[in-house]
Formats: sequence, C-alpha cells, structure tokens
Amino acid sequence: RVSLLRNGKLIRTNFAKDETKKSLIEGMTGKEEGNLFPQIKKIDKSSETILKVKNLTRRNEYQDISFEIKKGEIVGLAGLVGSGRSELAHTIFGDKKPDKGEINFCGNKISQSKVSHSIKIGMAIVPESRRTQGLILARSLIENISLPYLKKFTSLSGLDKRKERSEVADICDTTKVKHSGIDYEVQYLSGGNQQKILFARAAMGKPKLLIADEPTRGVDIGAKKSIYELIAKLSDVGESVLLISSEIEEIIGMSNRVLVMSRGKLSAELI
Repeated sequence: RVSLLRNGKLIRTNFAKDETKKSLIEGMTGKEEGNLFPQIKKIDKSSETILKVKNLTRRNEYQDISFEIKKGEIVGLAGLVGSGRSELAHTIFGDKKPDKGEINFCGNKISQSKVSHSIKIGMAIVPESRRTQGLILARSLIENISLPYLKKFTSLSGLDKRKERSEVADICDTTKVKHSGIDYEVQYLSGGNQQKILFARAAMGKPKLLIADEPTRGVDIGAKKSIYELIAKLSDVGESVLLISSEIEEIIGMSNRVLVMSRGKLSAELI
C-alpha cells in the first residue's frame, strides 16, 4: 500500500497496484503532472564556442577528453559512477590540475587552475554534494549566496550590506527559494531549497558556463521540476550548461547533446 502526504495532511492510502507514476506525482504536488522537462531551445551549429576542451588528461581519472560547448547549449555528460565525470568537471572549474591537455574558455586558453580565476572569467558550479562541497550549513542564506562575489559589494567604505541584501533577496525570488528570511541558517531548509541556494549563488555571478553535477540528487519531484526550469532559463539567455547526471531520463530530457564517459574516456557523442 502507498500513503500520500502533502502539506502535513494525509491525501490518501491506496494499493500500490492502483497507483501510477503520474497519479503519485499529482498526489504529492497537488498539480497535474504535465511535462516534467521544459522545452529546450535548439542551438545553431555556427554559434560561438564557449568551452573547448582538448586532450585533457589526469592520471587514474580520465584521459584524452576533447569536446566543445556552444553558447546557450546544454550538454549532458552521462556515465557510471567512477567513470571520471565529476573529476573532469572539477578540472574544468579549476579545482583540479590536469596532467596534460588544454581548456579554452570564450576563445582564451586557461593557463591557471584556480577556482577564483574560473569564477572571475564567468564559470559557476553546482557540485555533486551540497553538504560537503557546496554549502556552509551553519551560516545564513545571505552568506552562502554572496560569498564568492563579495568584491562587487565592497568599496573603500567597506561592505555595502544594503546592496548585498537586496541582490540576495532578488536572486532568491528568481530561483524560487522558499525561506523564512535570508538571515536564517541554510541547515534548516529542505533539501530542495538547499539545492536551489546553490543555483542562486551560481546565478548571482551571471556565468557564461554553469557546471551542474547531479543537480537534482536527493530532492523531491516538485523541486526537480523547478531546477529543470532554472537550467532551461539559463540556456534561454545564452548561458551554457554542462549537465552531469546519473539519471538517464534527466540527461535525455534536458540536453541538446549527450557525451558518454566510460572508464575515463569519452565513448560516445549522441545528438
């Protein structure tokens, strides 16, 4: 049997054989399922190349990786756990240093592997683990979101807290973060809203490239749909996305192209 809860109330209890994926989603969200994945815009092959990776190699993690991402394109990166996807993502973002190969971003070769440099030139990341890699759980929403961009709020007179609060509140509205105030600690938010905090932080920097590593892991179906819409909006305004996911439906539903990794190598490119 299956019991459905929504907003603190028991909706119904039913035999599992009488339920479907569609009926469960509608029961949990209170809305018709509709299409879980938003419409993804098509990308012109002649569009500007935002990211170009050539023969990137890191010993015991991946080797000879080469691909491109166009402006506004969502490229899915699929593969089994341990295939080297996350390691590749962190190398592109500057958290790891490759043994050989090169990374070109917006036509310029990246010569230094530093996260601060990647943020400065227009990259952002939603890491695989929000608790260990993404958030400072005991700190507030405002601190978690504005942390990488404090320079934009700082002048000779110090930190402009009014401007910081205003922009953080606005970006929380844009990314649909549900909260009781931007001064509350992130640890008291739901998993879905914690994940949206990472998207809010990324969006604040107006990145040209977002690396999203397992962006819907551990969130409910309602939060998943919101996150898919956020990714689609980034594509609509010309921001590129490298989407890493273990969910095949997610990769197919959200990508213009799909790259497949196996044992540290690119094994296929699917359009």
